[in-house]
Amino acid sequence: GVLAMTFYTVGYLGKLQYEAFEGMPSDCLEVSRAMGLSHPSTVVSVVIPETGNHLLSQLMFMFEYNVRHGTVIGIVGAGGIGYYITTYLRFLQYDKVLALLIIIFFVVVIIDLLSLMIRSFVTDEGDVRRPTWLKGMIKLWKKRGASSDVE
Repeated sequence: GVLAMTFYTVGYLGKLQYEAFEGMPSDCLEVSRAMGLSHPSTVVSVVIPETGNHLLSQLMFMFEYNVRHGTVIGIVGAGGIGYYITTYLRFLQYDKVLALLIIIFFVVVIIDLLSLMIRSFVTDEGDVRRPTWLKGMIKLWKKRGASSDVE
């Protein structure tokens, strides 16, 4: 499972980074050629800094993806995170299954929110749109806090 996910991740990131290189404005490359930079110098001083934010954003996305899919792969029998869920289900220990599912849910949500914050700092678009479910949770939390102050 790990080897398959590693190959998939490396291939996917390679494809996305290649597309980032292709989508890079040609102005930067033309200026570096006009300055007389060699090809390796152009890659190091122009191409990598121009596409670095995209790479970081893509790395965060793939990390989220691998955490989610590692759980699913473990549940279907390849070991990993989901192995314990399957084992506890076999022994009818539903309290432990529920605890693991809650932990996995919170880990995925925390990773998703951290990734969202990091991507909002490094992408050109500025603030990445927050998910609507998060806004709903914040409103619910504020209402709960306001109602407990009244009582």
